[in-house]
Amino acid sequence: MGIPVAHIHGGEVSSTVDDSVRNAITKLADFHLPATKKSAARIIKMGEEKSRVIVVGAPGLEENFRARLSKKEIIKKYGIDSKKPFLIIVQHPVSEEIKEAGWQMEQTLETIRALGVQAIVIYPNVDAGGREMIKIIEKYRKFPFIKIYKNIPRDDFLGLMKTAKIIIGNSSSGIIESSSMGLPAVNIGTRQKGRERGSNVIDTGYGKKNIAMAIKQAMKIKNKKYNNTYFVKGTDKKIADVLKKIKIDKKISH
Repeated sequence: MGIPVAHIHGGEVSSTVDDSVRNAITKLADFHLPATKKSAARIIKMGEEKSRVIVVGAPGLEENFRARLSKKEIIKKYGIDSKKPFLIIVQHPVSEEIKEAGWQMEQTLETIRALGVQAIVIYPNVDAGGREMIKIIEKYRKFPFIKIYKNIPRDDFLGLMKTAKIIIGNSSSGIIESSSMGLPAVNIGTRQKGRERGSNVIDTGYGKKNIAMAIKQAMKIKNKKYNNTYFVKGTDKKIADVLKKIKIDKKISH
């Protein structure tokens, strides 16, 4: 219909089927608003006009610096023992490893059970393999120190990230948002293999021994400030400015 498309977060690599979809959207888009310089370089290598590629940062990070629930409110709302550390677990299935999805989730939760550390576990996304992971997750409701949620509001999730000791799993939030929160992240497996990351991320393989070692390493980290390669000050305004300046005419589409 000739409607111009501006694409956010193009040019990134995560080593999953998402890469194919993301690159397809890049080729369908008219303007590109990547989060990092490396992502911008990939888009240009794909043949897109350099003048139409503007690095703006990750829009989700803009929220991290706005007022959210306090740590006290988060602790009360989620029944967390403030005298002990707690972990956030967000682990999704990997498209190329569907048959192992249930086992992968079990390895993570068995590690948490063995360590006896309190944890907030959030259901995986709806990708293939997610149902098998949920079946495993539900088996751990009987442990009082493991709290399970199908979903958590965005404001609460950011509050939990500001309060937690570590985030564990393979969610992009453990790569993109966590460093802005000063939050160590244990990244398990291959789902985020190709994504740019900060020094707060500890990569580990599947298996209880690997995961336990990574958690113990992350537990020793005291509050730190990390540089976030995805953060650009004023991302929201940059995007709005780009959109305002676009002249809608016949030359806009490829």
